[in-house]
Amino acid sequence: MEELRPNDQRARYAIAMIWVILFLNTVILIMSFIGFMINEGYIPSEDMPEFLIWLYVAGIGYASILVLLAAIASIITFIMWFRRAYYNLHQKVTTLSYGDGWASGAWFIPLVNLYIPFKIMKELYQKTEKYLSFNVEEPYKGNLKTNYVNLWWTLWIISSFSIRLTWKIEDVDQAGANPLILVIGAILQIALCVVTIIVIKDYSDAEKILIEERPEELEYGLIPP
Repeated sequence: MEELRPNDQRARYAIAMIWVILFLNTVILIMSFIGFMINEGYIPSEDMPEFLIWLYVAGIGYASILVLLAAIASIITFIMWFRRAYYNLHQKVTTLSYGDGWASGAWFIPLVNLYIPFKIMKELYQKTEKYLSFNVEEPYKGNLKTNYVNLWWTLWIISSFSIRLTWKIEDVDQAGANPLILVIGAILQIALCVVTIIVIKDYSDAEKILIEERPEELEYGLIPP
């Protein structure tokens, strides 16, 4: 059995990038809501200076570009954390469904990416919970419940479709004409960010125990299949 590899720093990097995305989407949400209020006539557009209208439209455009760049960085840091977590669990449990390479590769295969990453995340939670419950000296009282995992994946699927819808907006002028789409998309992204941070932090806390635990003799039969 190989040594487990530290993963706490990767978790921190992944969470930090998600906080950046959350902040940028909060900015987009506020600006898009203002645009929605203008479109619906709650804020008279004729009373607004032209430079404020330009600032609103340009601000959404630039913020969207920053979100895209942050999302690329976030995908990289998340997958690095995700694969390392699955690799570490492989060193403790022999009954996992996939090799650790699937924790990164599955995200880039059409249709496969709609299911396998979710199954791997559930395995991380469930198998780690079982392992710690059977092998740590003190009774394990962690928080590895899959409710957040289910919510995380549901939000991921929905927000992915909403992003595709937003990308169909051809230019910033059209974005200004469709603020409700941006409002809904930003709300979904913010919710996804919050839940993803919870999922990473909960598992990272349990993984620290997994890495620190050094039972003298490990029998894999102690872990129910």
